[in-house]
Amino acid sequence: MKKQVIFLTGSTGFLGSRVLKRLMNDESLKLFCLVRSTAGIKGAKKKIEKVNKIDLSHLSNVEVVAGDITKEKFGLDHEIYSHLQNTITDIVHCAASTKFSAPVDELRKINVEPVERLKQLAIEIDKQSDRKVNIIHVSTAYCVGHANGVINEHEHAKPESGFKNNYERSKWQAEKRLLKDKDKIKTVIVRPSIIIGSDKGECNRSGVVIPLFSIMRKNSKKYPTPIPLPRKIFFDMVSVDYVAECVISALKKVDQLESGDIFHATAGLGKELTGKVSVKSFNTKFGIKMVGLNTSVYWWLLRFLAKYTNLVNAIDRTIMEAYANYFKTHPRFDNTKMLGLLNDEYKSIDAKVLLENTIDYWIANFDRN
Repeated sequence: MKKQVIFLTGSTGFLGSRVLKRLMNDESLKLFCLVRSTAGIKGAKKKIEKVNKIDLSHLSNVEVVAGDITKEKFGLDHEIYSHLQNTITDIVHCAASTKFSAPVDELRKINVEPVERLKQLAIEIDKQSDRKVNIIHVSTAYCVGHANGVINEHEHAKPESGFKNNYERSKWQAEKRLLKDKDKIKTVIVRPSIIIGSDKGECNRSGVVIPLFSIMRKNSKKYPTPIPLPRKIFFDMVSVDYVAECVISALKKVDQLESGDIFHATAGLGKELTGKVSVKSFNTKFGIKMVGLNTSVYWWLLRFLAKYTNLVNAIDRTIMEAYANYFKTHPRFDNTKMLGLLNDEYKSIDAKVLLENTIDYWIANFDRN
């Protein structure tokens, strides 16, 4: 069996760091981690050690390369780029911007254009050595835009009703660019749903959960707080640890998969939370009264409060409106194919426990009320 030599992007991110930690002690693998740093290779090594709480001197199979996913040939010099061409067998692409409200050009630069560079690297390797490189690409289950009903694990046409935000659009565009050449490059796509935290509840400090919970908590001791969670809506939520395991399962079984295969790293049908259960968990953990509203009613109330009172500021409104968009539609994600790749211990998700662990973590570390 050939030794896998993996080019990993996003290894200092919330998901990529978990992927790295699961792979770094596997001596049958070699890892090249692309890390963006203005301080060169020393800065890149310090960054990856700090974020992942590891000591690279004890990891002979992990090599850091200082570069930038947005630059031609990843900003690498000729010697390092050639070394990658001569060695790597697989690319795991976790790097991305998840800013919903970011400008189109910014998201195109970070989320879309880099896949062309990864494709080019794979094609160059094929031409020079006749070695086929596999690409495992992390997308999002919500690249279906405003779709409703059960969403299956296959390629989607551009949603006729459009996308909820620029982030979704950029991830759909990246998928299309990769799948366009699936006959030339073996491509497997993993689509997570909403990654809320780790199994233990740890939040992404640069993500939206911390400010979102802060807004929900604000003033909640004084009066009932409305949130955009209709009682009967399904809320597909997963841990970053579960998604990392999904990515690694696809990587380790890539030789058994077809190019263009798509897998949903989601809770799956029947394992999602409902708005009713979510609101109950928030009320129990926060010890206050929240009221789940239909999104159209919530939007009207949010705008009214922002216009006529000082209870909602512009930043709060922007964050809450971004998430209210996700409860206007009712997609549910089938993950049958993904479950077929996972070991039994990862097939059972308790979304309620995950949400409550995340709330507990937020209360312990960020609650200022």
